[in-house]
Amino acid sequence: MNLFFGQGARCLAALITCFSMGTLAQPFPDRPVRVIVPFAPGGSVDAVMRFLGPQFQESTGQQLLVENRPGGGSFIGMSACAKAAPDGYTLCATTADSLTFSRFLYNSIPFDVETDFTGVTNLVTTSGLLFTAANSPLASLKDVIAREKANPGSINIATWGPGTAPDLYARFINRELGLKMVQIPYKGAAPALTAALGGEVQISYFGIGAVLPHIRAGKLRPLVATSQTRSKFLPDVPSMAEFGIDPGFTSYFGLYAPAKTPTPIIARLNDAIVKGLRSPAAEKFFSAQTLEVVGNSPAEFTRFMQADREAAGRLIRGLGIKPTDAPN
Repeated sequence: MNLFFGQGARCLAALITCFSMGTLAQPFPDRPVRVIVPFAPGGSVDAVMRFLGPQFQESTGQQLLVENRPGGGSFIGMSACAKAAPDGYTLCATTADSLTFSRFLYNSIPFDVETDFTGVTNLVTTSGLLFTAANSPLASLKDVIAREKANPGSINIATWGPGTAPDLYARFINRELGLKMVQIPYKGAAPALTAALGGEVQISYFGIGAVLPHIRAGKLRPLVATSQTRSKFLPDVPSMAEFGIDPGFTSYFGLYAPAKTPTPIIARLNDAIVKGLRSPAAEKFFSAQTLEVVGNSPAEFTRFMQADREAAGRLIRGLGIKPTDAPN
């Protein structure tokens, strides 16, 4: 009897092992993968993920389906991603605002930026610009500094409200250079850009992609790139680092999976996405979007995010910005 049960147990164990090996050997992905973009359709993150869809399908045989979940300053979509099953079939793509700045700007958010997500790859980086109207007497950041030194508070900078990128840069430059530029908050990016185009304010900030057409059309003049290096799209425009006032963080789009997604699945996703970023069609697409491809490994991306968050924390705490309620 003991021998019978012993043999039976061994047979059962063997069957379980065979079944498990078959399950683990199931290729990933074997069905479409969903990517949550926490913004409305038509934005830059949305465009990047839709471009990568055909490349992903060519590499994996499965579709990459973009699901736009806007609202709450990106928190609605990112919260849905954080709560999804960690099986590789739900991902999310977003800007640095969601997971770099949010923890320092808001009292509470519906996820933990460090423990609820696993980085797949840093997709791209982008540069921001401080700029002025083309007919402005300000031709460079040096002119801004000289005018402010001679007449403190004479320069207005359009922002999108407290804690937004132009507000942070205005506060940072004021502190680092001893200036007193006045922040003028507008209800969103579009009216701020209109104010800059019309000369209602002296300067403003935007991502390079949003203002490059206006620069090429002779309506706006770039003053300085808010980055560690010059942008390849405007190589004649100096970076803030050249003035010794680099804040140390980067504007980027990242791709993430829910925490605890198995490492082999993350590696498979990374391989497919990076192939798409480096595909023959990619250079033309990303140049048109004024984005610079990164496509690093999950480990490299994790180290990058940690350093970027530390830099953002130092900046925001150093500027004395107090957290507010999260956006609805």
